[in-house]
Amino acid sequence: MKELAINCTHEHPCLSMILDPTDCVWRDYFTKEELVEIEEYEKPVIAALPTEMSRYLKNYKNLAPFHRIKEPDMYWAHTSVSRAIDVLLYNIHQKYKTESDLIEDFKIESCFDEGNIAATSGKSISKAAATLVNSNR
Repeated sequence: MKELAINCTHEHPCLSMILDPTDCVWRDYFTKEELVEIEEYEKPVIAALPTEMSRYLKNYKNLAPFHRIKEPDMYWAHTSVSRAIDVLLYNIHQKYKTESDLIEDFKIESCFDEGNIAATSGKSISKAAATLVNSNR
């Protein structure tokens, strides 16, 4: 992992100490047997989705929005899919320099969507970096 992180020329999960054995990049570092062992080691048991949510996701385009208080899980599924579609449809992802910026912005935005609270991530950059970022706007 260290070797890949040092040689990495782009953002990659290994830079956050995340090893996804299904990522083809690891074929250069591990044998097939080792990757299977890594994938199977203490593999968590993931519970099946509730029938209602599974049905909803299969028929997403035909369903109406859900009440955020009375049906919070269904509302979460609906808004998550809607936001993902908006990111692609409106090219929102292109305004960010990195995936982590996009993810952080969405996490912060979603916390304060309803209400009069304004929030920022707290990340700050130098004036030179800000000028460079803003020069492309």
